[in-house]
This record gives sequence, structure tokens and C-alpha cells, in this order.
Amino acid sequence: MLKKLFKYEWKSVSTLLLIVHGALLVYALIGRIGYQIYFSKFLSDSSNTVMGITTMFYVVVYVFGIMAVLLMTMLYLAIHIQKSFFSDEGYLTHTLPVSPTQLLLSKIFIYWVWTILDLIFVAASIAILLVNKETWPAIVYGFREMWHTLTSLSGLSDILNNIVYLLSLCIEFFIFSTGLLIFAVCLGSQFKTHKVMGSVLSFFGIIILCNIVDLIITSITLPGGFGTVMMITRAGERVTNYSYIIETLWYLAAGIFFFFGSRYILSKRLNLE
Repeated sequence: MLKKLFKYEWKSVSTLLLIVHGALLVYALIGRIGYQIYFSKFLSDSSNTVMGITTMFYVVVYVFGIMAVLLMTMLYLAIHIQKSFFSDEGYLTHTLPVSPTQLLLSKIFIYWVWTILDLIFVAASIAILLVNKETWPAIVYGFREMWHTLTSLSGLSDILNNIVYLLSLCIEFFIFSTGLLIFAVCLGSQFKTHKVMGSVLSFFGIIILCNIVDLIITSITLPGGFGTVMMITRAGERVTNYSYIIETLWYLAAGIFFFFGSRYILSKRLNLE
């Protein structure tokens, strides 16, 4: 049943998102064509000036376009969750022979997939715009340096710190952030009126509360005071930053709480339990 829910969710949300992300690729392709024209030998000095201004305007619009696409994906999926759970459409959801956990997991999987697709589409658009025979050596060099840095790790502290860092990114990105978004939508649905505004207020209110908790954890556990860094140095020796480990565990616990809190609200709303 979970697989069927995922297919239904995919068909329900992906048409518009594919069009928007496809438009980003088309816009990048237009920029690539303009880039080729800009460096053509057949342009006069005056046209070079005009093209330079046009290119600068294009880059500004392109950057804002990427930000808009990423923001739209999050907002569109959040609105879809709110409508499918807590609007008139929610009554249809109520008739499905599925559990609240399956409903939530289907939404979470779709959100994860489109978050990853966001990154893929953005990377593809940047590649369309910038990758050519002039920039390719610099790109290859950058990847080689990154690989060299990863493979040159030595010592337990170095390896542990980087493992914790990667795990913390995954936890914050896939568990904490996703759980926060869905929990804010579910919490906002408890408002008698202005449910969307309630979801927005819940979202930012929870963020503020989580930042306060994060600041408290950091100030208590990190030697030397406030601020979070991956590694701290004592007499030239890099040691594990246990503050970051505790923060990672805190984000994991918060993400789990958001999931079960959303499940409780959904169960209560749909009278499934």
C-alpha cells in the first residue's frame, strides 16, 4: 500500500514541479547560447558592452530563479500536505485503508525525492551554463582536490569528525528539516481559522525554539564558549568536538519527535486510532 501511496503522491505533485524545473534548464540553455555569442569574435566593442550588461542581468535573474525554484518546491509540497490532510480533500484521505504512519511516510518520501531532484536540476543547470572546454580543467582540479582531502584523512579524530559532520548533514536535512515542515503543517491545522498562517507561525516559532536549544547546548558543551566548529585544537592536536555530536543527537531526537507528533495529530484528526 505504501508503494501505491507513493505513486499517487508522485503523480499528484510532480507535473507542475517538472515543468518549473524544466524551465530552469531551458533558462540555463538560453544563458549558454548567450555565453557563446558573448565570446564570439564577430561582436563589436559596443555590442560587447551591451552584452556585458545583459549577461550581468541574466546572472542576477538566474540566481534568484534558483532560489525561487528551491523555495517553490518546499512551499508547494507543504501546501499539498496541508490540503491532502486537513482540507476537504482530507475527507478522501480518511476513506483510504491506510495508517497515519503510511500517509506520513508517503509524504516524507516524496519530499526527500524532490529535495534530491532539486539539487540534481540545479547542478544540471549550472553544468549547462558553465561547463565548457575552458572551465572543465578547473572543475576537474576541484574534484581532485576534494577527493585528495577525503582520502588523506589520518587519525581517529579526523575520521570521526568528518563522519559526524556527514551524518549531521543527513540528519538535519532529511530527518529534522522534513519533520519540522510536516509537524508545522499539522500543528497549524489545529488553529480554528487561518490554518495556513498558523502553519507559518508554527514553523518559524519552532525554528526559534530549536535555535535557542542549540545555543544552550553549544554554550554548555563546547570548550571556550559560544559557536559551533567541527574541530577544536589543543596544543596543535585536533580532537573530537563533542558539542557537535550532542547537537546532532539533538536534531535526531527533534526529528523523531516531529514525526510522532505529526502522526498523533493526524491520527486524532482523521479518527484513525
